[in-house]
Amino acid sequence: MLSQAIHIELKDSDLQQTPAFLPFAQPSRAYACGKVILVGEHAVIYGARAVAIPVLSMRLEVVLQAVSNTLYARRRNALKTTHSENLQNVIRDALRILNCKPFPLRIEGHSNILFGAGLGASAALCVCILKAISQFFDIKLDAFELASFANQLEKRFHGTPSGLDTMTVALEKALLFAKASEPQIIHARSLSSRASDRLYPWTFAIIDSGTRSPTLAMVQESAPYFRQSAGEARLLRFDAIAELSCKGLESGDLEAVRQGMESAGRLLHEIGVVPPLLETIIERAQDCGVLSAKVTGAGGGGCVLCLLNPVHAADTLHRLQNVFGLDKVHEVTLVTA
Repeated sequence: MLSQAIHIELKDSDLQQTPAFLPFAQPSRAYACGKVILVGEHAVIYGARAVAIPVLSMRLEVVLQAVSNTLYARRRNALKTTHSENLQNVIRDALRILNCKPFPLRIEGHSNILFGAGLGASAALCVCILKAISQFFDIKLDAFELASFANQLEKRFHGTPSGLDTMTVALEKALLFAKASEPQIIHARSLSSRASDRLYPWTFAIIDSGTRSPTLAMVQESAPYFRQSAGEARLLRFDAIAELSCKGLESGDLEAVRQGMESAGRLLHEIGVVPPLLETIIERAQDCGVLSAKVTGAGGGGCVLCLLNPVHAADTLHRLQNVFGLDKVHEVTLVTA
């Protein structure tokens, strides 16, 4: 998978001069993973539960280093230059949240998380920045504090995020999540085959559509669906799907998760976040033998998430890669109990 270079330096004339010891302090290194939403996109913002799983094969890594006198910001190959001010503010917000005075620093690194594709790249960036600063100053944060602080930073990207992305990234666990509630960690059970005694992991595939759509714009577009008179009933439908999918993962019930994804996909289609290109990708993925395929994330662009039959996962992945391209298909395996 393509690794995207990250280079962030923030520039501000009113920063304090670097304390003498900082340029000689050891750099801090931090990592964070990506995520996919299995079911519950959009509805989670309005209080319904959602299920998300970490994508441990996609990682963002940053190294923070104090510098002598300048602080400036730039991103190459990962985010558009118009986001540079956002990134400056994210780092400044992180320093404020951690009660650290702004000082000249440089953050560099790499990421193989697809940016703008609904895979938690901004959440991973926020988590990584907090990890790097807290490590640099030896500040202890548990995973829940890290997730909460990172969600405050994510407001710079998504307005009013639910907290699902940063919680999944910070904990690196599959979650049943509801806004303003403690998440339930999902202990997924391995899958079995009637033909043998072998146990299989849950296997998914992400297909990158190659198109991108701003999350905030898609949230605004879908909002009327939940605010109309039938909005409460729709939220209850999403919530029930999340519960079904969670129980399916925990019991090793492949059919329950397939049904959950199918139902969630139909609801996302109803709210208008599945454009023709993604519909075509879903149909072509089904022709390749996936058990279910749906948009993951805000929709409008980004990625399609596919559930694979674990017995034939390798063959199905190969077919998907032949159809969509090797660089467009990414395997996701869920850690099981």
